Parts: sequence; C-alpha cells; structure tokens
Amino acid sequence: MKDYRGIAYFDMDGVLANCLWRLKFLDNGDYTSFYDPENIKKDTLIYDGRTLLNMYRNAGYKILIVTSRRESCRDATWEWLKKHDIDIPKE
Repeated sequence: MKDYRGIAYFDMDGVLANCLWRLKFLDNGDYTSFYDPENIKKDTLIYDGRTLLNMYRNAGYKILIVTSRRESCRDATWEWLKKHDIDIPKE
C-alpha cells in the first residue's frame, strides 16, 4: 500500500468539469437531460482544476473525486476523466 502525504478531494462538476451549460435543464426540472451521459460527455475541462489536482498528486497526495452525479453517469464520467487526461485509479 502506498504511503500518501494526505488526501485531496476534488468535485467533478464546477471544479474539474464545466457543467454550466447543463444548468439550463434544471431550470425546467429536467434532471433526465442534466444527468444524461451523452450530455455529461460534452462538459468542458476546467484547466485550473486539473492543474491543481496534478499539483497535489505530484506533492504525494492521494486524489479522490467526489460527485453528486447519479450512478447512471459513472461510465460517462470515467470516459470524461480519461479524455481529459485525469488518471484516477478505480478502487
């Protein structure tokens, strides 16, 4: 087991993924479209969030990502992380 300096937590939406464009769905109570995996894949990267994540990783911290996304978004979220070069081990 790797010895970490600490744990750094990062939220997906608003920290790593720019989901502002999906908020329009919530205005109408359309949670289905907000959490649609195809829409999640269209979120853009927040570069500063990824930079900060990498800074903590390089400093020896274990990286954990938290989210309130539904379970149905899991695969799309993993694809999005991979697409944006955010390597998080599945544990």
